[in-house]
Amino acid sequence: MKSRLHFSRSILLMIALISTWGALAQTSQTLTQNVCPGTEPYKVTPGNIANTFEWSISTGTSGVDWTILTSTLPSTNVVWANPLAQVTYTLTLTEKDIVTSCITVVSMDVTVNPLPANPTSGGNITECELSPIQTLLATATATAPAGSTVVWYDAATGGSVVTSPTRNTVGAVTYYAESVVTTTGCVSLTRTPVILTINPAPAAPLSGGNITECELSPIQTLTATATAPAGSTVVWYTALTGGTVVLSPTRNTVGSVTYYAESVVTLTGCSSLTRTAVVLTINPAPDAPISGGNITDCKQSPIQILTATATAPVGSTVVWYSALTGGSVVTSPELNTVGTVTYYAESMVTLSGCISLTRTPVVLTIKNLPATSPIWHN
Repeated sequence: MKSRLHFSRSILLMIALISTWGALAQTSQTLTQNVCPGTEPYKVTPGNIANTFEWSISTGTSGVDWTILTSTLPSTNVVWANPLAQVTYTLTLTEKDIVTSCITVVSMDVTVNPLPANPTSGGNITECELSPIQTLLATATATAPAGSTVVWYDAATGGSVVTSPTRNTVGAVTYYAESVVTTTGCVSLTRTPVILTINPAPAAPLSGGNITECELSPIQTLTATATAPAGSTVVWYTALTGGTVVLSPTRNTVGSVTYYAESVVTLTGCSSLTRTAVVLTINPAPDAPISGGNITDCKQSPIQILTATATAPVGSTVVWYSALTGGSVVTSPELNTVGTVTYYAESMVTLSGCISLTRTPVVLTIKNLPATSPIWHN
């Protein structure tokens, strides 16, 4: 832009010279101009539109190396599409008076400065969303040639200057880096795109629920479950943050363990910002009750009632059954008839409801008396 303003001042001089043609047979003036490669417009206001005009170029052939987009006056606007390489040439405009044939010549020595190379991209930046969300900086990823600076735009051509080429929201944006020579202001022929992308983090997995069971024999295996959003998979960890990956989130010993489920997007590898805790617990089975002892009595009259007894561990109670496994609950483990019965005592933890892995048998027996009583003789 600076170079074209200089040229406009030169054209004003040209116009002034053209306006004085009547006093001289020929008037000449040579001006100088530094420009950047690209299309350069040259505009004049002729002294008399009836005069004849001729443009000439000292380097190359008009129409071959140079293209005159508007070739005749009085349109007064001539555009030269010039080479992109560095070159110096002389552009001349000759005006010949249609009546007197007096000539006014204005020449412009034009130096075309070289274009800088477009900036070198340090690479597009793609990251997964963090919490709090990060800020990506495109300025760190483009380098202009020596003697040039980078100017960022929001379009490959035209567009607006971007003073802060950053991204701090989910999604993608493309910025375009242009090289600008510090001394000449010449800009690169093309711009270098740099893409900043923040891929979204998936939602945390949905827990399949904590699992709490009582110890079995043989002991069972509990497995944590969770469901990741569509397009994601679940990765298990040993901690809410950091930790190590767990390939098999299971529990097969008495006690409790917490695993943490993280969603990972299959395509981007982005992880959920939080993890979902799943707790697996195997509560211990209590010891079987301690028997109060088998009871064997002879029948009395009236017949007695025998009651089975057993002592459960602290924190547990005794539940009686009619069988060693399975069977029915017996609310009153008693015997009040001649014969034998076995009851089975099971421990049940008051808080957890867990039961002993085995039952303790207690046998109650009432024996019948002999058919005849002994006879005493004196």
